[in-house]
Amino acid sequence: MKSLKYGIICSFFTFVVSAYGQQNNFSNDSNNFFSKFGYEISLLNLNKYDSNVLKYSSGASDFSSAIYPAVEIAYRLSSSTKLTAQYLLGLEKYASTSILNTNNNRFSLHITQHVSPRISMIVSGYYQNSQQPDLLATRLSAYKFATFDQYSASLKLNWLASSKTVYSFEYHYIKRSYTGMLTLSLEKQKDSFNFSALGWAHQFSQTTTVSAKLGFINSASNNRFYNFKRQFIDLFLTHQLGDGFRAEAGETISTLRFSSRTLANDPFTTRSDVINTLMIGVKKTFNKYIAAELVYYFQKDFSNEPLRNFNSHSFNLGFEFALGNNAHAGESRYSRATDLENNSGVNKETATIEQLTNAGYQYLLKSDYEKSLEFTLKALAINNNIEQAHINAGIAFYKLGKIELAAEQWRTALKLNPHNEKLRLLIEKLESEINQAKN
Repeated sequence: MKSLKYGIICSFFTFVVSAYGQQNNFSNDSNNFFSKFGYEISLLNLNKYDSNVLKYSSGASDFSSAIYPAVEIAYRLSSSTKLTAQYLLGLEKYASTSILNTNNNRFSLHITQHVSPRISMIVSGYYQNSQQPDLLATRLSAYKFATFDQYSASLKLNWLASSKTVYSFEYHYIKRSYTGMLTLSLEKQKDSFNFSALGWAHQFSQTTTVSAKLGFINSASNNRFYNFKRQFIDLFLTHQLGDGFRAEAGETISTLRFSSRTLANDPFTTRSDVINTLMIGVKKTFNKYIAAELVYYFQKDFSNEPLRNFNSHSFNLGFEFALGNNAHAGESRYSRATDLENNSGVNKETATIEQLTNAGYQYLLKSDYEKSLEFTLKALAINNNIEQAHINAGIAFYKLGKIELAAEQWRTALKLNPHNEKLRLLIEKLESEINQAKN
């Protein structure tokens, strides 16, 4: 309860400071302290049906609901460096059992550094306290797997190989200490995780992006039953449908091998799994404050442990309410999230050029031309050789009545691609309008 009160007080104080900074943002003086602040306040609601997730209830399926209120502030230390802090509260409730109910408090800090126009680096860390409030007064220590303190340190590097291709490397170290879970030697369980991954993303068109990730996770614990190694490959596709809709599809194949956990019917063989997960979803952004997403997951566990061989079907229905200068800027916040670490949207300062350009195009479709320029010009500030971004900027300027600026953007795009005859004709028509206006 104390941590909850503390979190609410911090959230309110952060909101007041951030909102004051935003109101003072009318000043163009870069030395103005508050003009360097940004903020976002959000609330996520995730409702889930799973056909086969709980082994503690009498049925094979369960319903759960979770809410994640969060407040985030950002401060620009320099033109290439930004500091971001976030507090997030997670509340999860299951219909059939209290064993999985949890409360989470998480504080995180991120430093984003643009090393060059093509290389960016994000260093981050967080502290998370997770509790199972319904079990704190019981002696069921074996089931207190969600009561722990957790620390994490992370590094992520992004390399812009071209205007449409990004490569990434990330490493996370996580340390977890349980309050109630005990090892065979009756000491409190402590786990550590080393996670590393290589990523690739390519934007095939204004509406379609494909990404892939190859990763490895190693778990080390003073409880030998929790020592394992996991490798995975993750493929993901997003396609903008227009009118605020976006389709998503993903496929994850992972292998899981325990070092000491033996099979129920064979104490001389250790457990190993091959897990296949398919995801299909659609997201709808209604406006700059509200978004919703419906996602279906199918999971098949090919395991040498008979109790683990099952097909699992689940549906996630999520709602997001956000206000601030990062609200609904791009990627989903929860469709693929497996824990609280993934609940963050696309930030204009840390997003890739593809994400910025694509966001600008989506705002064009919604006739929000000023917002489109905000993202498109940010992409061009990183790399000025993106033909489509110049075309999009020209359209936005033209719709806002800034014809000469539109012509300037389209001329630049034509220089990048002299074979674009449609653009050449459009420029000639626009120049004719400019000459008529002058005469």
